[in-house]
Amino acid sequence: MKKVAISFLFVSYFVLIMGIIPVSGYSLDIQALIDEAAPGDIISVPAGRYRVNLILKEGVILEGAGADQTILDGRGKGPVVVGEAGGIIKGFTITNGIEGVKTAGSLMGVFENIITGNVGSGIRSGGGDCVIINNIISGNIGPAGIDTARSYVMAANNTIC
Repeated sequence: MKKVAISFLFVSYFVLIMGIIPVSGYSLDIQALIDEAAPGDIISVPAGRYRVNLILKEGVILEGAGADQTILDGRGKGPVVVGEAGGIIKGFTITNGIEGVKTAGSLMGVFENIITGNVGSGIRSGGGDCVIINNIISGNIGPAGIDTARSYVMAANNTIC
């Protein structure tokens, strides 16, 4: 019985470690990493400014080095991040998009980001459920900091101005 438990713990630890995908200075194609990731994988993005429009696929976690250090710049083209079911985005400044974050599937998580300087809403949840916690949503031109339509949104501890 002990051998089985030890083997299970080792395999679980190995699988957990293998699920973290760091982005280095030599691999700045964040979308390619998202496309190759499996549900439950964490893509860890170091500090820097990234000019991107991302589609965060189902169950993938995209984590920056901190909202004050890791910037996703949408270049004025579409939403900066479109998230699908079970996706999580955490620890970024999200700026210069038509919308900052747009949910396209159910139960997306948006945590600890600064969402600012977008032409539309900071976060638009149009048909998908969304959990929005500990974000600063300010300086967006659109009609709302958080815009919902046909969605259930749980928002807590956000600053919206």
